[in-house]
Amino acid sequence: MTVTGSALIAPRTVVTDEHGEYLVDALPAGRYLVRAAFSGFEPSSTEIDVGPTATTLNVVLAVPSLAERVTVTATRTGGSDVQSTPAAITVLPVRTLEELGVRTVEGLAGMVPNVTMSQHTGLAQVTIRGIGTNSTFGDPSSTVHLGGVYLGRPAMVFADFLNVERVEVLRGPQGILYGRNSVGGTINIVTRPPTNTLETSVRLTAGNYHELRAEGAVSGPLIKNKVMGNFAFLRGSREGFVKDLDHPEHSLGSEDTWAGRGQLRILFGTQSELLLSGDYGRFGGVPLTYAKPIAAKPDFKDLFDNPSGLWRVRTSDPTSGKNIQQGASAKLTVRLNRTTTLTSLAAYRRSNYRFFIDADATELRLQTSDVPDVQHQVSQELTLVRRTPKLAL
Repeated sequence: MTVTGSALIAPRTVVTDEHGEYLVDALPAGRYLVRAAFSGFEPSSTEIDVGPTATTLNVVLAVPSLAERVTVTATRTGGSDVQSTPAAITVLPVRTLEELGVRTVEGLAGMVPNVTMSQHTGLAQVTIRGIGTNSTFGDPSSTVHLGGVYLGRPAMVFADFLNVERVEVLRGPQGILYGRNSVGGTINIVTRPPTNTLETSVRLTAGNYHELRAEGAVSGPLIKNKVMGNFAFLRGSREGFVKDLDHPEHSLGSEDTWAGRGQLRILFGTQSELLLSGDYGRFGGVPLTYAKPIAAKPDFKDLFDNPSGLWRVRTSDPTSGKNIQQGASAKLTVRLNRTTTLTSLAAYRRSNYRFFIDADATELRLQTSDVPDVQHQVSQELTLVRRTPKLAL
């Protein structure tokens, strides 16, 4: 508490006690300005008249107002404040994703309004505002983009986030900006670009079922103000939580992940730049999808051993799966003048997915599901953006 006034030669300062009380004694009669300050609160200033008798002043400090600016690129016209973007959009920065424990697109369900996720034989089914598709072999009706590149197959969607800056979810038709498949909306995963200053980060996680996870990233200049690069890696492993008693080494629902991403940013003066990106991910582990039989029908009761626990099964065939994702892209941005920008995004992606399970989850050879999914895609996109003043009628 600081007290100033014309009757004082110098300001008087006192500190409140553990009860928040303070005392400034021997003040001459007059008018004073009392200023209160405390870490984490907005300062408060109050004028008070002091007479020949004691005077009491109660001061209440308020928590400072929260002012956070979030920039999005969802409209593909450059960066803009999310509050001024005319679209139904939800943005989750990387700090929010880490706090919520969201590691894949699947984790957005329940965090983002109108977004639900499901899967069939391990392939993603994304629904936004109730619009999606239950087919895993056709084009989706709600899309996912990684670094601006369309992910054409459901097997690509559930890959772990790696060196992500934020996730933007646009709800409603986005056909003009993101193509004809974006009927329900789109999920835009924005990766963190290389920086002109040295930055490093490491994140370690340990959990039950012997979970171990390590994430790291390094970013910085290779040639100051001209060439910048970054590299990020991910290694994760976890045992499965459903035991296959006939194949003890293949617990269902396990994780075995290796992934890396590198980027190189080259500046050509102040008018153009080139961003080269490459990534590789091997998302293994033993998959878990169909539920175990809770009870055997009378005709099958004596034909197989059905463990009583819900987290125990016996299968006739060991379950296996692999999901290898890799890609490269080149994004060239040229500022033609102060109002016009031309962007070229060329990309190649490859997906190699295999899913094999004992669909009946019993020792009987009744049904197995073997789902291979191999895909290559090449894309080229040109975007011309021009900013002009508002039209006057």
